[in-house]
Amino acid sequence: MSEHRAGPRGHLADGGRAGRASGTGSVERERVVWQICHELLIEVHDGVVRRISRSAVPILGRPPESMLGKPWLELVHRDDHASYAEALARGLDAERIRSTRLRLRRGDASWVWVEWEGVVCSFEGADGVAALSVVLAGRPESSAKAEVDDQADLFRILADNVPGTVYLCRNDAQYSMLYLSEVVVELTGRPSAQFLNGEISFVDLYHPDDSEQIVRTVDEALELHRPFHLEYRIEHADGRYRWVEEHGQGVWGADGELLYLEGALFDITTRYEADLELRRSQERFARVFSSHPEPAVVAELPSGTILEVNSGFCELSGLGREQLVGEPGLSLGLFEPPVQEKLASQFLAGESIREIEEVLLRADGTQRNVILSAVEIEMGERPCVLITARDVTERRVLERQLLRAQRMKSIGTLAGGIAHDLNNVLTPIQMGVSLLRTAEASEREELLDIIEANARRGADMIRRVLSFARGAEGARRPVEPADLLAELESILRETFPRGIELDLTVEPDLGLILADPTQLHQVLLNLCLNARDAMGNRGHLQMRVVGRDTIQEQRSQVPAGRPYSWVVFEVVDDGCGIESEVLGRVTEPFFTTKPLGQGTGLGLSTASTILSNHGGFLEFDSLPGQGSTFRAFLPTLEEGELTKQEPPEFATTTGGQELILVVDDEPLVRETVGRVLVENGYELLTAADGDEALAQIDGSSRPIDLLVLDMMMPGRDGPATLRALSERGLNLPVIAVSGLAPPPGLGDSVSFLAKPFTADQLLRLVRTTLAARPAASDP
Repeated sequence: MSEHRAGPRGHLADGGRAGRASGTGSVERERVVWQICHELLIEVHDGVVRRISRSAVPILGRPPESMLGKPWLELVHRDDHASYAEALARGLDAERIRSTRLRLRRGDASWVWVEWEGVVCSFEGADGVAALSVVLAGRPESSAKAEVDDQADLFRILADNVPGTVYLCRNDAQYSMLYLSEVVVELTGRPSAQFLNGEISFVDLYHPDDSEQIVRTVDEALELHRPFHLEYRIEHADGRYRWVEEHGQGVWGADGELLYLEGALFDITTRYEADLELRRSQERFARVFSSHPEPAVVAELPSGTILEVNSGFCELSGLGREQLVGEPGLSLGLFEPPVQEKLASQFLAGESIREIEEVLLRADGTQRNVILSAVEIEMGERPCVLITARDVTERRVLERQLLRAQRMKSIGTLAGGIAHDLNNVLTPIQMGVSLLRTAEASEREELLDIIEANARRGADMIRRVLSFARGAEGARRPVEPADLLAELESILRETFPRGIELDLTVEPDLGLILADPTQLHQVLLNLCLNARDAMGNRGHLQMRVVGRDTIQEQRSQVPAGRPYSWVVFEVVDDGCGIESEVLGRVTEPFFTTKPLGQGTGLGLSTASTILSNHGGFLEFDSLPGQGSTFRAFLPTLEEGELTKQEPPEFATTTGGQELILVVDDEPLVRETVGRVLVENGYELLTAADGDEALAQIDGSSRPIDLLVLDMMMPGRDGPATLRALSERGLNLPVIAVSGLAPPPGLGDSVSFLAKPFTADQLLRLVRTTLAARPAASDP
């Protein structure tokens, strides 16, 4: 205490010791001291306030009488009870309480800091029990000092309760600690006292690889009078290293001298390890992504902005990484607009895409068949989609070649029956022509009907065989199941042995299927040929076309997103059946139970592949000696998905003097087609090949209204002629004619007529094509 507090301390000594031994004068002097003393005097006898000076009124804001007889500790702040007990215990031996600070409750329930000194004496009471008497002299601390102490207490409270370790330290080689919060125990496994007394320093705990960088960063920040931020490792008491994040700064005095460093350390081990694992995961993803054998893209949702592409996708699309990354993927023109709209709607709806086949448009204008799959992922906290695009263009080419080869094998299998039926067709024609030469007029009409019927039958047979053998795969359209079965029935009845009984039925109102008729012919014919081989030359073959909803056991085979309404083609035979040991392998490529040279093992494999490409599947069961049943499932078209486009009907097929150029290398074809057109009101020009046709166009005195062009001719053929017309800027209506499938690249403006055709078919198509001419081309 300051010197002016010595006087009261002397009075206390007199009052505590000599006062009790002297007479009345001493007692009176003591009473006067208690009355006039400016310091707060309190006598506590056996823990109860016995006497209190009048100075309590301005200090404590209450009269002394209100505190007499009350327990002393009721006046003392609860948090100061321990420090008072410690001071009292120390004062028993010396009979004196050294300076201590206590808070006393004021009359308004606030607290005031008081600095105390006192004397202690113990005595034996009347009942023989030891008692303790304490006389305390105190003075309130100045408000400024009290506020500083309050702030210091508040700092300690905050420091001990923040999640990090708060420190004050010197800027020496060891960063000697001036203050360190107790949270350091959790961080280092060591109490703060070990750091404060210099037993250990944080420098001792630094990881050897981090120490130099820590010191350099702190020194650079102090030199610039800036805060510093560090991340480094310190050794825990258990021997393991923990990652900490430190934020600190220097504190300078008014004269610019560095006083100390202050800051906080936070344990970021869990976060660092999580970040490290995330970085490792991202690195692994990047390695896998970049080396993924399939083209792949990562795009952000819902914008569709491309975040990353691998080299495979760059190669597939024909675009560089810089042309793809950062761009909205669906605005790059990689797909036709309807496909882009469908994909965008699926992505925005958060739907996964599993192996859908689409056509991708490369930057150089070529097209590639791709199998798309997409799944939603997270990159950091951003929702994204991972898209893979497997290029199956070459596989589709090989499949088409394999299917064509397999169809030719089927044609070879049926060749005997086809030849037999063609002879049956040609015989009445040849004999009818001979009879016409000698027949009377009344008999000629009947003979002409016979010749016409057989010619039509032969043309239909050739058309079906050519369609099956050389049909254009991939041209899918709505198909009536009944029409498909009717065409197949004609081939089966004309080619199968007469000893095989055919039974074909179709349920009504099955709906349409979206299919390539040529490929479905191949599926059904392969199933029927297998049934024929199983029965030999005699047996009963049933083909039923029914509607069915998918039963639960089959749903694993159904492609995702497909409807559960199906058209099912069932082929049932009563042949030899299939052993259970090999039944599960019948759709494997090149697996066959037939003797060497009698089967390739591609029939059922081909059928299964075609059905899968159409969104369907193959199901079968068989028992040895009891026959087999094969079921081909195809999804029905939903209402509104596709509609059939019917050609317009015309009341007349005759012309109005339009000029038509007929180009064909066969003179008889030119002559018969020309006579039909002339007899029905058209004017005619003819040419034997493309060069002659171009000469006719150049030399014609009037514009040509329509070109009937054969596709297969020596010299300049039909496609070459069309290219020459396009190069000259001539936009003539054209009917392309061929005995085979339409050549690729004809375009929508060119009509197609398959040979052989009737006069009525020719005239109707001529009328339709002329009616579709642009207005500028009208004569």
